Amino acid sequence: MHLRPAAAALLAATTVLLGAGCSSAEPGEAVADPAAAETSPAAPAGEVGRAQAGGWKASVLGVEDPYTNPTSIFKPAAGTRWIALDVEVTNLTGQVKMVPTMLGFGLYDGDTRLTAPVGQGSLSDTLEPNASKRGKLVYQLPAEQPTRGLTLVVRGDLGTSSERSPITLP
Repeated sequence: MHLRPAAAALLAATTVLLGAGCSSAEPGEAVADPAAAETSPAAPAGEVGRAQAGGWKASVLGVEDPYTNPTSIFKPAAGTRWIALDVEVTNLTGQVKMVPTMLGFGLYDGDTRLTAPVGQGSLSDTLEPNASKRGKLVYQLPAEQPTRGLTLVVRGDLGTSSERSPITLP
């Protein structure tokens, strides 16, 4: 994908703003087709779970709840908290691709989408085919929302796939 300078600048500014802690979450957004979600393969010891969809494989290696970013001046909004998922993603598309952090990894409670990640996070990168990257996906949740039983739905590359695969959080 080639961007014109103005579009590239706009994309960079948006990434900086979103990475700074602004949320693009749409609370209460219903899953279009929850039946399309596959069962997650069994996770090896040390993993919370793994899933594969849309040309991407994701492994959740841990959950930090609550999460505090020591390098950010931003804090969660009043009545909310951040949680961080330690995730490793692998590009299985056969092409150089950007990790789809904002739209490819939604956090759900049952069939209802709670939130998209808060900003691009540390997974924001372009990966070669079969390359992997480990980083954090940070989500903002209501303070009283338990994480147990929430589901990270991996949708991967939305432009080429409608696959969804869930990872249930402990």
